[in-house]
Amino acid sequence: MGKVKTFLHVFRHSLLPDFQYDRKIIKTPFSFSCKYYLTLILFVQTLFFFLFILIHYPKYSLLKKILYQTTNNFPPSLSITIENNQAYSNYNRPYFAWADDENKKLLIFVMDEYAKPDKIISYKSLAMLTRNQLVISDLRQSAQFILLSPTILPKSINKQTIANVRPTLQNDLEGLLIILAVALLGAVVFVILVGETSWLVMIALIARLLLCRRRVSFSKLLQAAFHAVTFPLIITNICLLFDFPITLLIRNNLLLSLIFFVGLVYETYIFKPLPLIHHRHLR
Repeated sequence: MGKVKTFLHVFRHSLLPDFQYDRKIIKTPFSFSCKYYLTLILFVQTLFFFLFILIHYPKYSLLKKILYQTTNNFPPSLSITIENNQAYSNYNRPYFAWADDENKKLLIFVMDEYAKPDKIISYKSLAMLTRNQLVISDLRQSAQFILLSPTILPKSINKQTIANVRPTLQNDLEGLLIILAVALLGAVVFVILVGETSWLVMIALIARLLLCRRRVSFSKLLQAAFHAVTFPLIITNICLLFDFPITLLIRNNLLLSLIFFVGLVYETYIFKPLPLIHHRHLR
């Protein structure tokens, strides 16, 4: 409990630069700020990750509905064979799998042996299977191409195989989503930790070169950076909840981290507060 209170106390005072508190922090051991920084990333990313899941949870029921519709409407006459890392269909035309989303038709899957991967954009489909690739899109003019492999798709896909697999998918869907969420959270924390730390090390090194005459150590500058990143990290995650572009979030996070770091270093090593002036009352 005492560690939680300490973290919240440091967190509250690290949101905005405060020369009195910042100068106290710099006098603490480097390990203290390092532990705060690691706890900050884990705490903030976990909190906002669960907020993100909570906001998008209604899509879970939609996913189950789409899964049921797509598998239930699979035509009995269609058979897809995966052989030598290539997909073959007994249809001589593309196959489209649709699902209903609030009275709107949503194209889930397309089987088009002869289509190029970028055809998925014009189809406006979530997934497309071609002769050589499984193409996945987020409907935002981007797609991921996966070369076919026996580990990705079964050797034969038809009405019977889908009927055999569907109960397992429906029963295990929630468990699979939980495993995916935990794995995704771990990946996000790792990426943020590596990316943010690399940036902080870089700006601390630059500041060390600029403040060489003041004999400011690199470790103390990096220690200041660990606290300066508090507010930018929160702002970045808030924007992420509102689906801001990733490239914009990264650029703004780097810029905000730099601004807050410069402000903290200025107040800690450069700014000199004016002495208090006591006025005497005139009689």
